[in-house]
Amino acid sequence: MLCSLGVDVKMDDEVITEVYPVKPYGLLAEGLRVYVSEGCANCHSQIVRGLGSGDVSRGFGVRSTVPRDYILDKPSVLGSFRLGPDLSNYGSKEWRSDASSAGQGAFDSNRVLAKLYFGFKLVSGSSMPDYKNLFQTRRRLGQGSPNALVLTGYGAVPEGFEVIPKPEAVALVAYLESLARQHSFNTSAAVEVSGR
Repeated sequence: MLCSLGVDVKMDDEVITEVYPVKPYGLLAEGLRVYVSEGCANCHSQIVRGLGSGDVSRGFGVRSTVPRDYILDKPSVLGSFRLGPDLSNYGSKEWRSDASSAGQGAFDSNRVLAKLYFGFKLVSGSSMPDYKNLFQTRRRLGQGSPNALVLTGYGAVPEGFEVIPKPEAVALVAYLESLARQHSFNTSAAVEVSGR
């Protein structure tokens, strides 16, 4: 019996017990819903092309994506146009498309929230719209919310106010952070399920 999901699988004399891919659930499933409803796939792809396309050399991934990467995605959001960068591996430490985040390593959710809030105004040469509908501007009470965006200079809110990400923004950032289609596996070998 052949299996492509990788649970207790024998491949070339080695047993793979890691499950890949993992179906998004909870906060990640909500983030995928927001990704779809906000139309992110209209400008961003989630497919690292191979055959000399330059996607790997641009840092979009360490390998080309394969059908197995999308087997549990419902819906699959490959995208049909790449106006913005490919997001297949946006959550991986290797992926960074702009000079301001190059080499940072760790995923910076505050920076991603700021990109969503400001859109093209934050990154020079970007055409990304802002998604202020995913945030709430409210009067700051006491010390304010620990989740408030730190906004200084351009875009700073009036004194006594703060900008808080709504649950949809938090879910979208969690989904983006989860994107790392870098699992290595032999895509050409037949896979036999052991013990069945």
